[in-house]
Amino acid sequence: MKAKYAVRSNQKMVQKLENYQTDTADTSWLRRWFAAPERDTAMHELGGGTMTAMKSVITGIFFQNLRCTDYTQTQRIHIWQGKAFVEKTPVAYDRMEFVVADSVPELEIPIYFLAGEQDLTCCYTMQKECYSQLKAPLKGFYTFEHSAHSPLFEEPERAAEILANDVMQGSVSMSDAE
Repeated sequence: MKAKYAVRSNQKMVQKLENYQTDTADTSWLRRWFAAPERDTAMHELGGGTMTAMKSVITGIFFQNLRCTDYTQTQRIHIWQGKAFVEKTPVAYDRMEFVVADSVPELEIPIYFLAGEQDLTCCYTMQKECYSQLKAPLKGFYTFEHSAHSPLFEEPERAAEILANDVMQGSVSMSDAE
């Protein structure tokens, strides 16, 4: 993110991001980073947050969720209460140090990665690396070039096609890795 802001000559944001020492083995900075408003702002301004065109969680998800008629009003509120609750539990920080390749090197079931190439929430290159190391009886990796963290919403036709033709059929005919 720092490099992208440097290219845009946004030194103010580069300086804000410099407060997080990502180049150290000490991971104590992660707690501050995941709660930092700069993180959310940067991901969305750079088009790599929840969706490439979404500029704010409040307008892009929160308000949308409150209008969703698939849930009752109570359920809609519980979604956000649950999110707030999880952020106050040890799991909120345990996930920051979870390395899937160390904890889950092999699966006994098929796995499919639907990865947005612009994703800054779950780094696309790290997803690809995880995929290549993971052993599974069947696996597929699908790159969504025009998506960030939510390819199901940004490229729904392609996602539906993959789910119908590969996932439901137990194949990887459209996979773009291995």
